[in-house]
Amino acid sequence: MVLSIGRKSPGMEEGLEPESKFIETPEIRLHYLEWLGSGPTAVLLHGRGLCAQVWRPTAESLASRFSVVAMDLRGHGDSDKPGSYNWEDVAPDLKAFVEGLDLLDILLIGHSRGAVLAALGGSFISHRVRGAILIEPGMPVHNPEAGSHHDRSAAARVARNRRSLWPSRQAIFDRYSQAEAFRNWRTDLLWEYINGGTEELDDGQVQLKCTPEIEAEFTAAQAPADQDDWLDRVTFPILLITSENPTRHPSANPSLRLLQKAAPSFEHVIMKDVGHFIPQERPDELEEEIRRFVESGVMSAV
Repeated sequence: MVLSIGRKSPGMEEGLEPESKFIETPEIRLHYLEWLGSGPTAVLLHGRGLCAQVWRPTAESLASRFSVVAMDLRGHGDSDKPGSYNWEDVAPDLKAFVEGLDLLDILLIGHSRGAVLAALGGSFISHRVRGAILIEPGMPVHNPEAGSHHDRSAAARVARNRRSLWPSRQAIFDRYSQAEAFRNWRTDLLWEYINGGTEELDDGQVQLKCTPEIEAEFTAAQAPADQDDWLDRVTFPILLITSENPTRHPSANPSLRLLQKAAPSFEHVIMKDVGHFIPQERPDELEEEIRRFVESGVMSAV
């Protein structure tokens, strides 16, 4: 059951409010939202350029059977922005976060770059993970061919050219709600992103917390040299959820095939008539897939 979605500023209503927290790791201070629930912990990892707040309806639904934490990736939201965004830097953040909170028997749920973090970072803490749900991961591959869908240089240029400074949050909503990438988002979730992913400046303008340069560096990050060894350490069941876009499927990505081979259980679900932003476009359907995975018993075998 999805609880009501809160609305503190335009587009938000009163609902189940998470607690905003920080954890100091040896390398970085990470911000996260916590929805208190009962049972083991679900760790939610957002996509590139977004923020923890976009998980609100999914977190509220999961709080009936999990304690839920949604982490701002480094460079995003209210987490530190240290200037280094290669996977060798980013992947260990998940280990530091989970160990710092001493989380055990966790369910990892990640979208896009957050799904990559769940896979790569999760490989360092396999003994703490009971299962992972990877939604539209753009898994990096070694030495991508220039111009192929694995070559992220063009997407990085697009990210670098994003507008960062806006006169108001309403202006962002007016523009984004018509843009192709955000057009099919649920309105409340677009507002969650705008409210959580921007900050108001002294002059009244608002600025994206994840700058275009940071987003571009995340986009362009190459596969770590020892990524195959990392993925081979995965010992937890995986549910892969993708759109119909074949470039997101294991048949088109050798890194996903390595995960498929390493995981004790691997299932691929294709959602019809949906874009890349499944958690923001179809949160209700996503919650059904999460529920089915949790109730299937595959995690109890770990």
